[in-house]
Amino acid sequence: MKALTAAEMREVDRLTTERYGIPSLQLMEEAGKHISNVVRLKLHGNSNKRVVFLCGKGNNGGDGLVAARLLKEDKLGVDLEPLVFLFGSPNELRGDAAENLSRWLKCSGKITEVKDGASLEAAWPKIVSAYAVVDALLGTGLRGPAAGVIAEAIARLNELSGNATLARPAFIFAVDIPSGLPSDGQPAEGPVLFAHQTVTFTAPKIGQLLSNQAGCCGYLEVRQIGSPAALVEEIGQGSARWDRCWQSSHRCPSFAQPILTKEPTATCYFSPVRWEKAARLFSPDVQRCDPAQVWSPLLRPSQCSPSSLRVSRST
Repeated sequence: MKALTAAEMREVDRLTTERYGIPSLQLMEEAGKHISNVVRLKLHGNSNKRVVFLCGKGNNGGDGLVAARLLKEDKLGVDLEPLVFLFGSPNELRGDAAENLSRWLKCSGKITEVKDGASLEAAWPKIVSAYAVVDALLGTGLRGPAAGVIAEAIARLNELSGNATLARPAFIFAVDIPSGLPSDGQPAEGPVLFAHQTVTFTAPKIGQLLSNQAGCCGYLEVRQIGSPAALVEEIGQGSARWDRCWQSSHRCPSFAQPILTKEPTATCYFSPVRWEKAARLFSPDVQRCDPAQVWSPLLRPSQCSPSSLRVSRST
């Protein structure tokens, strides 16, 4: 499966609607279903079932609003009440995101507006007490750095979670892409949220595979929402591909990220290990995804050995 840029993903979405007759609102609904299913599974068996949705003003926030509504309407007996924090004003939402805000409000859902540092401070106790935090702030359409109160929220969550290494929040889930991470692989100009898990839609994004900050995605999955696979192959112009060896859901092993080598047959998966252990096992060419982690190969059977691994440098 090809990895896509943000522009290519927009084109796939557009053609899915224009050529195949699948409304964009239906694509958003399907995305929200995947989000709600993941959150429901994570909450199962936990006494703390509080989940907060941090929603931006764009389609990423719209995906989050769908998921919040589906959880609220859940008839499976899950005892939870999603809390929605909207980073902006309701009248700033447009299109499908605005429609899903309306649907959320119609099902008796409430929103808390977060517009500045003071309103974030007022909302913070509820955010930090949640078992799960759903990041639906910034999506693949991000241009430039995360800024303002969103950047402040990202920085505070990273500090609270120790970049997703501490016990609280227990589960940080990124919708499509961690907020602040550029889709096309360039270095982020502002803060990037560290997530435990990311579910991206239709196809992986270049930045989730080849960026120095790809490790912010945590456990990465690709979920389908209606766009034909042939369309991804048609529109994608790059050479980076998602390795389909875990093809049941196109997943990396837990807490791992795919890192592409120069040789397509040597594509492998990386997971965090302690540096001193890695130094004994692998060459110095193994690259870091972020300053706090070192990544070591988890190879598929019949692939190259660690001693012969050639890893493309991330710069």
